[in-house]
Amino acid sequence: MKHLKLFLRFYSFYSWCILYQFASIQVQVQTLKTHSKFVHNFQVVGVFSNSLYFNTTSQQCSQYSLRDIQFTQAMIYAIEELINNNSTLLPAINLGWIIIDSCSSRESATLDLASALLSNKQPVSISEIPSNNLKHNSTECSSAANSTTYNYDPIPKIGVIGEKSDLITSLLAGFTSSLRYSQIGYESFSSILDDRHLYPYFYRSSAATSIQTQAFLNIFKYFNWNRLPLVLTGSAEIINILPLIGSSSQPSSLCFDPIIKLYDNYTVKDLTDTILQFKNQIKPNVIMIFGRETIIYSLLKHAEIHNLTGITYIGGYSWLTSPRILTIRADIIGGAIGIAFNTSSLEHFSSYLNRLDFCNNKENPWFLNAWRQKLLQAGLDVEKIFKNCKIDNKLKQQFFSEFYNVDVLSTIIMDSILAFAYTLRDTLGCNNMTCLRQSYNFDRDQFNRILSNIKFAGVTSSDVTFESDGSMELSFDVVNLQEDSTILDRRLRPVKIGYWDDIKGLIIEQDKIIWNGNGSWFDIPSSRCSSDCPPGYYKYQDAMVGTNLRVCCWECLECPLNQISNTTNSKQCTQCSTFTSPNANKSSCVDFPIVYVKSNSPLSIIIILLASLHFICLVFIWITIVIKRNTPVVKGSNFILVNVLLFFIGMSIPTSSLFLLPISLAVCQARMFAVNITQVGIYLTILCKTNQVSLIFKNPIIRKKKLIYLTKSYSQVILILTVLVISTGVLVCLSVAMPVKVNQNPTLDNQIQLSCYVPNNYKTISLSAWLGVISMTCSILAYKARKLPENFNESRYIFLSSILILIVYLCSLPTFIILTGIVADSVAALTILIFGMSPMFCLFVPKLYIIYCRPEFNTKQKAMASITNFTVNRFNHSRHEYSIRDLNKISPQALISNDPSLSNN
Repeated sequence: MKHLKLFLRFYSFYSWCILYQFASIQVQVQTLKTHSKFVHNFQVVGVFSNSLYFNTTSQQCSQYSLRDIQFTQAMIYAIEELINNNSTLLPAINLGWIIIDSCSSRESATLDLASALLSNKQPVSISEIPSNNLKHNSTECSSAANSTTYNYDPIPKIGVIGEKSDLITSLLAGFTSSLRYSQIGYESFSSILDDRHLYPYFYRSSAATSIQTQAFLNIFKYFNWNRLPLVLTGSAEIINILPLIGSSSQPSSLCFDPIIKLYDNYTVKDLTDTILQFKNQIKPNVIMIFGRETIIYSLLKHAEIHNLTGITYIGGYSWLTSPRILTIRADIIGGAIGIAFNTSSLEHFSSYLNRLDFCNNKENPWFLNAWRQKLLQAGLDVEKIFKNCKIDNKLKQQFFSEFYNVDVLSTIIMDSILAFAYTLRDTLGCNNMTCLRQSYNFDRDQFNRILSNIKFAGVTSSDVTFESDGSMELSFDVVNLQEDSTILDRRLRPVKIGYWDDIKGLIIEQDKIIWNGNGSWFDIPSSRCSSDCPPGYYKYQDAMVGTNLRVCCWECLECPLNQISNTTNSKQCTQCSTFTSPNANKSSCVDFPIVYVKSNSPLSIIIILLASLHFICLVFIWITIVIKRNTPVVKGSNFILVNVLLFFIGMSIPTSSLFLLPISLAVCQARMFAVNITQVGIYLTILCKTNQVSLIFKNPIIRKKKLIYLTKSYSQVILILTVLVISTGVLVCLSVAMPVKVNQNPTLDNQIQLSCYVPNNYKTISLSAWLGVISMTCSILAYKARKLPENFNESRYIFLSSILILIVYLCSLPTFIILTGIVADSVAALTILIFGMSPMFCLFVPKLYIIYCRPEFNTKQKAMASITNFTVNRFNHSRHEYSIRDLNKISPQALISNDPSLSNN
């Protein structure tokens, strides 16, 4: 590509130099290949292949192209009817033209264009040439040079229109850009012309093949078609469209099979073979046809001959709305869908063509000479027919039908001319009344800058402008051919069912569609090799399928375990991330459901019943203690510490309920601190009770008065609070340094159980340390207090409760370490309840037994007798010496009240 661009640049510069030398020579050999209208202010140069062949030896053209003569007529129509007759577009400005017949030759087109652009002389209008000089034989153009005069013509040329062939257009574009003349191609598809560095003055009004392809692809996608037979017609069209098939611009799920090519030199056998292939072998429901209208018309006529019905054709603007296409039987071509331009503009131009005759169309000499040639070949009296001016409709259909069947390219040529006109309007500063500048000092660079940004209402679209690569921004009508017998000489009419543009894409009113065979809009014909793979499946490409069909033929396989696909026609499935699993149709990964403790589960019911029993017993015991607070049994246990102990035992109920709540960071932190306070508080209170009684009975009061304050109740409460504050403070520091987290634990049945994660398990270690120390101390004190008076001796019950708590804690500790989730939380709730119930039953059930079953032991006399016996036994067996005087100083009331400070002095 790089070398090609360098070559084209050199060739353009070299051509400019050579053509400049030949410009003056070319003027002397001017023939009918060039025609101009010079009564004007500005000129537009048009290059058309009005003749199909050029003889380089004789420098003569031969064999007229009626299609290209129509294009020439479209240029004249645009200038005369749409511009010069519009008094507000270019007021007081008359636009003229120079029309060049390229004769389908690069050399002829280039030399004639050089003559038109570089010479200061132009030929006189053909209307000023006598009619007897307008002769053209059957094979070549006769020279009109002898009857042509040349006059000095300073009129500026504002731009060039043409040519049809990309090969000729590319050469002319390099030449016009080197001279800074703007050029608009009306049928240019080569991607080389997109290079703005190489062709800064070149534009194209034709719909680029890539744009048409995108519109068609949107139609295929809309109707869910992925495999279509493709018929390409016309040599140039085949060259341009084939590179796009299989390119990156084509969707990965679309394939064309088979691809049938009909070149310009096609034969009747080629048409017949194509139709029979569709009818007997492929039998498609949908066929895509792209290319030349003349070939497509012949193909569809053969389909009509062979009665190939039931097919929906997809077509482009080049043929779909052609008047003669609409004359084909509805059962053959009806239901066809494709893109087209505004059909009303075609009808206006068609009416204009039918109004032309031999007298009012002398501005188009190729029209006259082509008619003369046709009539001479038919052996008719040419002069008589020309003298009559009017053209019989039978003659039109017999000899000139290709001219009168409007080609959509004619409307594109009109837009090209209008683009120059609107650009000229802005360049001259025109308004609806006048133009500010009418000087011939024409700035082509300024004109080109304005052209690149021009925006106007054209023939094909109400909003026409050029893109950055020079191509025209186009929008298309989406039309559906429907049966209509009301139009004379037609069987079909194009019905607009939507539109397409590059920004909004495809918009279709599907309820307006009528398919082939008068099918309803929802009865969409199928054209697929394989059905779409829905989400949850992936496309499997079989290696046995041909390479050209792999993009549209596949198998749909379900995604493997724990994998999903969330798009249609997914090439592979993706693995679900951690803690997610596929939904029912494997179209998305959903989070594992979070499982919480259910209130109706067996464990929950046991915990609730146990907590209820705990609460009832606690309330009963507490009420009893309050009522019987003045009895020896209660007073001997220290009423204040008993209430503190019952408070901590009661805390085990809400603490255990925390393990049944949904887990969150706040709940995890509340659990940690509540368990610590509850369990440490219970053990501390038991320790303080035991320690206080032990100190009262075993402390030699008189000798060790400094220890008296340790037996005070407030001292014991302060001790409890101090230890709790310390243990809680340790937890706070640890939680700040190593924050508690909420972990997600997947289960085998794809569920999530939340658990509280404490780094390094410092909660358990801290609690175990505190409980271990307090438990051991409590057990030692309980052992030492085993011989205290009956009413004050709780040592065996303390020891029993310590053992039970220790057993419960040791049994549950592995559960806390190993298990997680609901089971661990349920076990923790049970453990805490048992932790609170053990001292409650061990320490208070014996007291309740005495209070309610043996009230005779709950008297002051019994308590004093027990103290007296303990005192006597202690003095008899003690290794210390106590005087009776010291013993008498201890009051039994003080012992009963647990306050030795109350002594009888």
